[in-house]
Amino acid sequence: MDVRKYFDSIDHAILLQLLHRQFKDTLLLHIFTQIIASYRVSPHKGLPIGNLTSQYFANHYLGITDHHIKSQLNLQAYVRYMDDFVVWHNNPHQLSAIAQNISTQLHKTLQLQLKTKTQNTCAHGLSFLGYRLFPHQTRLTARSKKRYISKMIALNNSLQNTKMSQAQFGQQATCLHNFVRPTGFTTNKGQ
Repeated sequence: MDVRKYFDSIDHAILLQLLHRQFKDTLLLHIFTQIIASYRVSPHKGLPIGNLTSQYFANHYLGITDHHIKSQLNLQAYVRYMDDFVVWHNNPHQLSAIAQNISTQLHKTLQLQLKTKTQNTCAHGLSFLGYRLFPHQTRLTARSKKRYISKMIALNNSLQNTKMSQAQFGQQATCLHNFVRPTGFTTNKGQ
């Protein structure tokens, strides 16, 4: 699932209400209010894409939906990155009901709308954030794998041409290696 025009649809009043629940420092809340009010797509809606605070605010805004999905719907097999959601279930009819429930909750609570929902069979895997997710394993997509190989070749060339030290190479190679070893993805039954 994906939220339609997510950053443009974030309601300033709802966001500020959620921030007031989380933070009690009046000066910080005043700064948040000024930042949020400094941008709008339509009256009292919208956050600028690319702004570091917008990324935090956008993640925080959907926190209430995360809680709804995990606590109210009691779903364990769920992943969200910004406004992209993935939910796993063995029953396609139940999955449709879950998607409708999430859509209703998003609309009533946060004034958001989902784009068209899609369903997929787990055996075929699901491309999500540069990975191909399967019930019991996670792989890089072909595109991500090509990018990884290309970056490793460039790193190796820099090392060979003494453009970087062994320590710099090790540090950058570790960062790349961590990219290809995903953490935090939960598949069915937490496996």
